[in-house]
Amino acid sequence: MELQEARRIVREFCSQWTTQKCCEVLAFAEDGKMRFDNRCKCLIGVASSNVLHDEYCGEQHYAIFKYDNLDSFGVESAYWSLHRDDSPQGEHQARRDFQFIAKS
Repeated sequence: MELQEARRIVREFCSQWTTQKCCEVLAFAEDGKMRFDNRCKCLIGVASSNVLHDEYCGEQHYAIFKYDNLDSFGVESAYWSLHRDDSPQGEHQARRDFQFIAKS
């Protein structure tokens, strides 16, 4: 998936959030807590959680959201496409991209 298309998909997904949810997720991302490889901290995990958290919780919120939203695979693929590589620098770049997207 091209970066521009990934950004569009993530932007559309985030546009469904309330202002409060968007602010909470942005703060979570700015604290460096968002991660693609953790179901509680990835884009779907933060979207589906009532309270953002960075410890393992059993991931029920993630599983329920995935079951109820069949298009969530495309959103996860788009979020993954923001990562340039699996290094810490790639994760940092993805968080920066997400913050830019969510603020626009």
